[in-house]
Amino acid sequence: MRLPAPLVPQTRLPQPPDQHKHSQTQRTCGSRAGRGVNLRDPTSSSAPHAVADGGEAAVAWARTQFGVPYVYGGAGPDGYDCSGLTMRAWEVAGVSLPRTSREHYTATTRITRSAARPGDLVFWSADGTPTGIYYVAILSRLDAAGGARVIQAPSPGRSVEEVDLRSEELLGYGRVTL
Repeated sequence: MRLPAPLVPQTRLPQPPDQHKHSQTQRTCGSRAGRGVNLRDPTSSSAPHAVADGGEAAVAWARTQFGVPYVYGGAGPDGYDCSGLTMRAWEVAGVSLPRTSREHYTATTRITRSAARPGDLVFWSADGTPTGIYYVAILSRLDAAGGARVIQAPSPGRSVEEVDLRSEELLGYGRVTL
């Protein structure tokens, strides 16, 4: 399914009753790893996956969401959590991603920072492993000096924004593939 950019207002999606609260608000985004349905299994074929060409489109659409509030479990259009924002950005670019940050990690191809480009996903983990993933953002900019920026839906009380990439608890990068 492909959504128009920007999204037109619609009814908020229902939220599951099993939402878990965390003591640290920055870790709320990936807390429901089992909620989404994995729409693609990147390991189901032995053929290499083609790189999705929608990175720039995903970034451009995500920028149209600046100022939209963080909503726990939100997938738009009235609010987003981290994975809801990344899922919708790539959906507008023509690629379906599963719902949660951990499922995003599974559905993407690992890449190095030096190979990263706008539209790639950035993951943070509490324990340095995929099972500890609690957050995802969209890489929006890289510069020659090694600086990077991401677009994120950060935490309650804040809105979608573009900020400098933070390296604390950074797990790695993922490329969205077809």
